Amino acid sequence: MNYNDEIKSGISVVGFHIGENINSYLPHLYLQEVEVDRVIFSKGKSNEIHHYIIDKNIKINTSEKGEILNISCTNTYYGKYKDILYLGITVQEVISKTDKQVIMFDSLFVNQDYGFCFVLPYPYNDIDYISHLPKDLVLKEFTVGRFEKWFRKYVR
Repeated sequence: MNYNDEIKSGISVVGFHIGENINSYLPHLYLQEVEVDRVIFSKGKSNEIHHYIIDKNIKINTSEKGEILNISCTNTYYGKYKDILYLGITVQEVISKTDKQVIMFDSLFVNQDYGFCFVLPYPYNDIDYISHLPKDLVLKEFTVGRFEKWFRKYVR
């Protein structure tokens, strides 16, 4: 795991790739004695989401069969998104470094890129407009995934 890897929107972060199977990564993690916890969430009769917490810093959601759906990083990550956004950035810096910001689904998306977002912390996760966020709010979690389908009915 490389905490300096570039954040690739909708593709990868920290060496994990969206769409690949988590089982291809687990043996390597166990060999390195990295802490891996797993929780299973049921979403109906035959639909489960498996939530892996790796090294207390990386969260990976997978399908029941192990396909990686999204990857979140908290606390410690040094790589950058498009060489401008990073973990620990303030809302003011995001506004100044991006052309467009949209808050949906408790997350802050930028420049109509629906493969990367900052997860808004409580109590700000119910806010609808970036202008309602404190400018000095530090963003401490981001997620990489393929979220375009969430926006199809909202953004045209």
